[in-house]
Amino acid sequence: MSSTTFQLLLFTVFMMFVALVGWFGQWGRRNDIARYGVLTLIGILTGITGLLGGALLLIQNNPSVTGMGMVGASNFGALGFIFLSLGLMGLFSLIPPVRVLLSRTVFPGLDPAAPVHTWSLYMYGTVMIFVVALISVLYNPDAIIESLKSTPIFTSAILNAVIFVAFSLVAGGIWIYKPFGEVLADLGLTRLPWKTVGLMIGYAFLLALFIHIIEPVLLQWVDPQTRQTLTEIGKAMQTHGSVGYTLMAATIVGVTAGVGEETLFRGLIQPVFGIVPTALLFALIHIHYGLTVLLIELFIVGLFLGFVRYRWNTTAAIIVHAGFDFFAILSSLLS
Repeated sequence: MSSTTFQLLLFTVFMMFVALVGWFGQWGRRNDIARYGVLTLIGILTGITGLLGGALLLIQNNPSVTGMGMVGASNFGALGFIFLSLGLMGLFSLIPPVRVLLSRTVFPGLDPAAPVHTWSLYMYGTVMIFVVALISVLYNPDAIIESLKSTPIFTSAILNAVIFVAFSLVAGGIWIYKPFGEVLADLGLTRLPWKTVGLMIGYAFLLALFIHIIEPVLLQWVDPQTRQTLTEIGKAMQTHGSVGYTLMAATIVGVTAGVGEETLFRGLIQPVFGIVPTALLFALIHIHYGLTVLLIELFIVGLFLGFVRYRWNTTAAIIVHAGFDFFAILSSLLS
C-alpha cells in the first residue's frame, strides 16, 4: 500500500468516525443513552490527550528518552503541547457555561444543550489545533510537493467529494433525527432559479478574476524562498496535457470540490459556527500552502462563499465554488 493510499484510507476512517459520533449526537437530542454516550466519549478523549500531552512535556528533558537519537526533546515538547491543547479543548467543550458563552459571542448557531453541537465544538477545536500544528510545526513543503505529484487528481477529487457529502448527511442525522429531504434542506441543498444560476456563474468568474489580480500583490509580501516553494506547489497541482484534458480536469475538480467542500463547510458547519469561523477553518485545512499569504486568498474566498450561502443557499455556493475552481484551473493553460 502506497503512502498516498494509506493517507486517504486514514482520512476516510477518521471522517466516518467523526460523522458517526455526530449521528449519535443527533440521536442524543431525544435519547439520554446516546447523549451521555457522546459526552462520555469526549471525556475519554480529553483524558487520553491531556495525560499524553502532560507525559510528553515531562519526559522531553529526560536524557534516557531524548538521547536515543530518534526523537529530539523539541519534538517531544511540540507534541506534548499539541496533545495538552487537545485535552484542554475537550475540557472546555464539556463545560456548559463555556458553550453558552460561545453561543452568545463567537458561534451564533451553537446550541449549548445539543450533544451533537458539543461534539461539533470539540471537533472544530481539535481540527484547528491539528492543522495549525501541521502547518506551523510539522510542515514539510518537500513532502507536500511529492505527495501532490503522486496523487491521482481525479481519484482524490471524486473520493473527497463522496466523503464530504457522506459525512454531512450522516452528521446531519439522516434517518435517525430527520428524513433525507429535511437533512438536504438543513444543508441548504435546495433548487435555484435559472436566473440565479447564471448570476452565480458570473460571481464565480468575478471572484476568480479578483483573486488572479490580487495574488501577485500578496506574493510580494513573501520572501524569495517561500515564493519558490509556493511556485513548486502550484506546479505540482497544475494539470498538464492537451486543452481537452485541462478542460476535463477543470470540470471534474471544480464540480467535485464545489459539491463536497460546500456541502461540508457551508452546508453543515456554517449554520453552527458562522461565516467567519467557517471561512477560517476552510482556509487552514489547505495545509499544503503552509502559513503563507495564500491563506488570505482562501479566507477571502471562504468569506464570499459564506455570504452566498447566507444570502441564497448551499447550492448557490456550490456553483460559485465550482466555477471559481474551473476558471482557476483553466488559467493554467495560459501559464
